[in-house]
Amino acid sequence: MKKQTVTALLTMFPLLSASMALAAAVDVVGRVEGTIKGISKRTATVIYVEDAPGTITPGTRYVLDQKDKTFSPFVLPVPVGAEVVFVNSDPIMHNVHSYNGKDTIFNWGMAIQGMELKKTFEEPGDVLLLCDVHPEMEAWVKVVPTPYYTMADENGNFVLEGVPAGEYTVTAWHPRAKKPQSVTVSIPANGVAKVDFKLKK
Repeated sequence: MKKQTVTALLTMFPLLSASMALAAAVDVVGRVEGTIKGISKRTATVIYVEDAPGTITPGTRYVLDQKDKTFSPFVLPVPVGAEVVFVNSDPIMHNVHSYNGKDTIFNWGMAIQGMELKKTFEEPGDVLLLCDVHPEMEAWVKVVPTPYYTMADENGNFVLEGVPAGEYTVTAWHPRAKKPQSVTVSIPANGVAKVDFKLKK
């Protein structure tokens, strides 16, 4: 099996918020080395800090569209408690059949172009989405237990901003990987922490 390496660099800088004056904020700057086979390749990798304190930004709109017989995006990361809007932008019938493992979460018909349905995800998890009308269609909602998350770009780079100083678990996840990889990271008030992940397909 091929391996991927996710190399992350966490760089500290002072917080601007007076309410967090005793903490420090960081940038996590990293690179995924290697290749993941699949639709979105390295751009489908989600990197998140599991246990850092923080709150969800209110009013954020998370959308998963069905367009040109494709779910877009292929992977949609959202924090726990987020509401996702499912849209059919095609002039044909779709459905959204949602799974958690083998269990069906919901199965909605999307018969009309422009139709929207909403779902709030209350628990962390990896939610598989299929269209039974078009079996080639697939997507994932990755529900993360934190407001600190991001995705790798096509070159494997990612930036994760504003994480307070402390010791945390940082995880890299991809739907084509055998399992996610997690590393315990101690982020000092001043300095650099380096994180390496190896994802197995």
